[in-house]
Amino acid sequence: MKILRSLLPDTRIGDDASLMYLNYNSLRESIYKFDLKEDVAIYKYISDFALQHGHLPDQMTVVNWFDSNNYYDEADRVRQVSTSVKKPLYRGDFISEIEKEVEEARMLQLSSAMTNAKTIIKQGLEIKEGRKKTILRGTRDAGKYLNNQIGDLLTPTFGQRLGGEAMTDEDDFWDEYKKAKDSEIEVLPITGLSVIDNALGGFRRKELYIVAGYTGHMKSRSALNWVYTQAVYGKTSSLYFSLEMHYPQCRRTILCFHTMHPKFRELRVALGLQQENGVDVGLNPKMVRDGKLSDEEELFLREVYKDLKKGVEDGEYGKIHFEVFDPDSLDFTVEDLRSRSELIVQKDPFKILVVDHAGLMSSRYKYSSTTEKINEVIRDLKKLASGFNRGQGIPVLCLFQISREGFKSAEKNNGKYNLTHLSYANEAERSADVVITCWFGDEMREQKLIRYQALKSRDQAPFETFNAQVVWAMGRILNVPKNYNLGGNQGSSDDPLDDVLN
Repeated sequence: MKILRSLLPDTRIGDDASLMYLNYNSLRESIYKFDLKEDVAIYKYISDFALQHGHLPDQMTVVNWFDSNNYYDEADRVRQVSTSVKKPLYRGDFISEIEKEVEEARMLQLSSAMTNAKTIIKQGLEIKEGRKKTILRGTRDAGKYLNNQIGDLLTPTFGQRLGGEAMTDEDDFWDEYKKAKDSEIEVLPITGLSVIDNALGGFRRKELYIVAGYTGHMKSRSALNWVYTQAVYGKTSSLYFSLEMHYPQCRRTILCFHTMHPKFRELRVALGLQQENGVDVGLNPKMVRDGKLSDEEELFLREVYKDLKKGVEDGEYGKIHFEVFDPDSLDFTVEDLRSRSELIVQKDPFKILVVDHAGLMSSRYKYSSTTEKINEVIRDLKKLASGFNRGQGIPVLCLFQISREGFKSAEKNNGKYNLTHLSYANEAERSADVVITCWFGDEMREQKLIRYQALKSRDQAPFETFNAQVVWAMGRILNVPKNYNLGGNQGSSDDPLDDVLN
């Protein structure tokens, strides 16, 4: 009853219809099935209504429709549900209820399967498969039967089935197809750098993305720029595990990125922080850290933070949740990361997981060499991307430090890396779906540029090597404006993300 009630908003008592629509989308991604024929009919009406109108029908709409069409049992069932369950469940509570009911159904199914297996062994059992009836008898048939039943039990509650017989699995296939047909196009996390986004189309579930570079070569800054862009320009949320930077530093970086947003141009000009026709500027994180802002800058910073908070509350921005290394723990494995991530996603959904960085993760087993340790971590991160949240999957963006030898080699070759530079942890080459490197030399630093290169792209053509603009004081990385001057001009005041987002 709780699940059905959480799909039937009663606006008279203050039910949040928008959150209940999220419930509906979560249920569609699950394997949960209603048992009662009345519940099945009600859910079908809700699904058809949501497909046509883009929102859920309220309780009175559902009751009136069933009454007017002489489906009195279904109308009475809606009334019963609304009377018995006063308040709906939302988000993590709703997902937990699905998990609980699916688990109860699994227990009944397993108990029934074991009983049937005993019957097959002792006296035989007639099984209907489609139009065909088969008599199963003996231990071998019982083993095969039980194995098939266990395969169904292992199907994740959310996400994809782990296996099945493809040639005859017609019903499940058309159910999957209908979900894809009816669903809206998913907004994928992006970088904001047009060359990467046009080539990859965004970060996709179940894929491992590695950003590799030498120490101090903007790996973390790149990832922070990308999650900021996803939140503010793409309305998508991220979970960022930082094993190197502390939380106030991460928060301060995001805030200072936002001080450069073009929406604040008039305010910056009014406060005397930038020229009327000048390029967009922001606040220096070091000055924020040290509390050395002027009165005008402090006033501006307060307005920027208000905008971030209001944007999240109004749904105009996504969220960026940071998790930092636990100082009380000597080891932090991918399994620890997974447990924490899956707990967070139930209460606060996100679309990409960032690990900063692989070299600071601990392996599950003790190894004598760094190579073996990092190889295990990267293998586990790929498994995490594929199996996250019981098979639902998540894009994982992992930062990876290139060795000094690899950096020296690239320095001699105009900043070009190759896959051999990942050889000290060769699993990075094998497990990753996409490998991106970042590099700059002294001359490029003076020109305020950084170079990105695609070493590997499994399913898409790799993007061409390109340069991006860096505003060093803020660490903001942007597309190079068309009128960019290598002599030091930071570019026009036009929004550098327009090419990506429009």
